[in-house]
Amino acid sequence: MGFCPYFRSFLTSSFFGNKFELNMKLKLNTDFVRILKRSWLQAYFILGIINVLIFVIPALFLPENIQGLITFLGSVKGFRLGFLPYQLLTAPFLHAGWFHLISNMLALFYSIGPDTNKIFGNKRFLGIYFFSAICGGLLSAAFLNNPFGSVGASGALMGLVGALAAFAYYTKSQRVLNSIIVVVILNFYLGFSIPGIDNFGHLGGLIGGFIAGYFFIWQSRKGKTFVYREF
Repeated sequence: MGFCPYFRSFLTSSFFGNKFELNMKLKLNTDFVRILKRSWLQAYFILGIINVLIFVIPALFLPENIQGLITFLGSVKGFRLGFLPYQLLTAPFLHAGWFHLISNMLALFYSIGPDTNKIFGNKRFLGIYFFSAICGGLLSAAFLNNPFGSVGASGALMGLVGALAAFAYYTKSQRVLNSIIVVVILNFYLGFSIPGIDNFGHLGGLIGGFIAGYFFIWQSRKGKTFVYREF
């Protein structure tokens, strides 16, 4: 699974001029150093570091056949092709190559991870991330007929997009919702255009993220207070 990371520009342009008056460009210019120093406190940053280490350490220190074995054992298989429950949690931390890792980590570190983390907070962010990953893995396993399985954080990342869509829907932010729809269409267009991308994993993650995000916002009944809380 691979994720198109170019999301922040869509989200930023949509927030300008609406009732939240976020002025993200100004915040990025004036607070960049502060954010960089304290980003390690955020769930998205910790998850990203784990993803990078799980890929980089075997790539540097283990033979290729062992790397391949780890990926094969950890990937989500189809229900009729060797599916095991633990794969729902291992596959989101494995990647098929450097480009796969970099594209997903750009999305997590830069385009959607920081914004979603600020909106929902660390605990809810983790709940959304893992629930989306599991939903993506289950839908993938239901339709997957690739014996090598599916790996990648894309299902969880699409879940973050789904959670942002739930927030935009709940707060009636039509411009934000329109931008999210553009991003989703773009990702699925790329998914159907490029061989080897697990669109079912993306779809399952998107649906799971929307459900989890809407539940957390409804549960708090304070949707607007989620917006860009300070670190």
